[in-house]
Amino acid sequence: MTLKEAIKFISILFCVITTAQVIFIPTLAIINGNYILIPSRHLYRFALVAFISALPTAAFVNISRTSKKGWKIRVIIHSCLTLASVFGAIMYYGWLIHVRGFVLTGLLFMSIYVGAWLIYNHQQRKLADQLNERLNELHNE
Repeated sequence: MTLKEAIKFISILFCVITTAQVIFIPTLAIINGNYILIPSRHLYRFALVAFISALPTAAFVNISRTSKKGWKIRVIIHSCLTLASVFGAIMYYGWLIHVRGFVLTGLLFMSIYVGAWLIYNHQQRKLADQLNERLNELHNE
């Protein structure tokens, strides 16, 4: 992944995470029967948590030159950094009070994380298939 691709992916991931937070928090409040009033001066927290959680994607810049072992190490580092930064920011802002909220937030985090990986891997496979088709066309000529 080049730096330009990483910045594009971080931007898309930032938007997805922010949208998921804006949908998740009121939904959780409705399920629990609580009403949450968020002061406008605290709305920046949604964007900050989304940015903090998308930033570890930069660990994959220039990944094409690494071995499988290096790839696995970067995936583990990325996963740990993402998990620590997300839950650290959420606990810092006091969004995790109950165990139920911790579990539901963990489920939201994992669904976004896995979904982003699936989309990324699908795009990479599609690009690889296109490259293979072009190589086959050149080889068959």
